[in-house]
Amino acid sequence: MPGVVSAIYSLAARPKHDRATWYREHAEQFQRLAGMETQPRVRARLLELANEYTQLADAKIGIARRAVVREAAD
Repeated sequence: MPGVVSAIYSLAARPKHDRATWYREHAEQFQRLAGMETQPRVRARLLELANEYTQLADAKIGIARRAVVREAAD
């Protein structure tokens, strides 16, 4: 997983419609890490992060869809 600063720059450089993919990729990474983790509290936190990133991806998709609908209506 990239460092925090490079991850933020990576996200900022992506088009808005592609950010959902970025969040989904990171959610998958958190899930993989959780699968390897032996400490229950750490594993639970990684799964929480994966869930939060999945929710962010879903929200970005919803925002992108609303923008497309809005553009089509104009």
